[in-house]
Amino acid sequence: MKALITTQYKEWYGCADNVGVEGHGRYKNKGGSDFVIDLPEYTLMYREDDIRKAFNEEYNTEGSFTLFEIIDIEPCYREPQPIKLILSGVVDM
Repeated sequence: MKALITTQYKEWYGCADNVGVEGHGRYKNKGGSDFVIDLPEYTLMYREDDIRKAFNEEYNTEGSFTLFEIIDIEPCYREPQPIKLILSGVVDM
């Protein structure tokens, strides 16, 4: 089963020599990021705390230049549908 992990993405603004140290800068919210993980249904339903702990050890460690704070973890029963939009006045890069 796939699960969608929705996060708040944060970047460090401050002294590069003291990343994460209070008084030398702060983490600023910069938007959201989504992660998809494939795991057994039992793990998703009964071990969410373990998923959060493992995710935080990898992606939300104080002292890192970027952090990803979990907002929600939810089952994802089907793959997201890719779309393409044509916007007037927007140049494709």
